[in-house]
Amino acid sequence: MVGRMNDNYLTSAVVFAIALFLFGTALTLAAGMLTAAGLFPEFTGRCGERLRRPVRCFLVGAGVVVGVVVFMGLAKNLGELGNLLMLVAGGGAVLAGVAGAAGLVERMASGGGAGADGWVARRRAATVLALSWVIPVAGGFVLLPGCLLMGLGAAVMSVRKGRVAAPPPVPVVPTVPAVVAGEVPVVDPAVVAAVSVGIANGL
Repeated sequence: MVGRMNDNYLTSAVVFAIALFLFGTALTLAAGMLTAAGLFPEFTGRCGERLRRPVRCFLVGAGVVVGVVVFMGLAKNLGELGNLLMLVAGGGAVLAGVAGAAGLVERMASGGGAGADGWVARRRAATVLALSWVIPVAGGFVLLPGCLLMGLGAAVMSVRKGRVAAPPPVPVVPTVPAVVAGEVPVVDPAVVAAVSVGIANGL
């Protein structure tokens, strides 16, 4: 009886629970990214620029996670204070990863064309990103951690405001009215009279 129960542990209820957990996590993170993009547009814009180098952001994020894990391992020996520090460190890393991943939403939304509404484009980008996280196996174990690690790295590198180079001025080319072929330009008689008087006075 016990062996039969162990063989049937993956029931439909467990499958539905896992699916709902993944959907809930993806929707929560997508809502967090949209909130971060709405509250801190300048910061998420800098994160989007950092995400032009995703491998570098991933490595920085992985290094930060290692540091946080080591810190939490040392803090667990401090009793109640250690538990509070572990909660702050772990929660702060997750929030920073979500805020940094909002830069990925900004980059995806900017590809929708200049005519697309900003909020609508961000919402579509967050929806597509959240749906990619619920792909079986690859979504929850590869894409989701990878996006959060890249977001964490981008957030860490974007804390300090970088100097943005001003775009070069656009040269202004004076426009000259073109004369249509076959059309005789109209000359004001007053101008002709003034020029004639000036020439007569000069002579």
